[in-house]
Amino acid sequence: MTLFIAGLLGLISVAFGAYADHGLAKTASAADLKSIATALKYHQLHAVALMAIGLACIPSPKIARSRLIGCASAAFIFAIFLFSFSIYASVLFSMPGLKNVVPFGGILFMLGWLCLGLAGLQFSKKG
Repeated sequence: MTLFIAGLLGLISVAFGAYADHGLAKTASAADLKSIATALKYHQLHAVALMAIGLACIPSPKIARSRLIGCASAAFIFAIFLFSFSIYASVLFSMPGLKNVVPFGGILFMLGWLCLGLAGLQFSKKG
């Protein structure tokens, strides 16, 4: 399922990136376009991280069952929604208040990387 979600999030990031570049470039402010570029960067990076997690789980049931790996995946997914999607929506719907959610997404990104790192440490100790 992680691999499916990664693919879907990757698709959305490319589609929204194209829309931002071709549709919003004429109407959005420079600051809004910069915010969208940041959101897209984090969105795409973490979609690729989710893809890597999903691919690692295919040959290894031990990795797939890891609570830390599951935590990392969930954190990345929710972080993309809280961080990137709130920026997209704030620009699309002229609702700057939505950006108040962005720091929570950033915290979840960090939590995801922490869980992934701890999982790596855990697996390296088990041999």
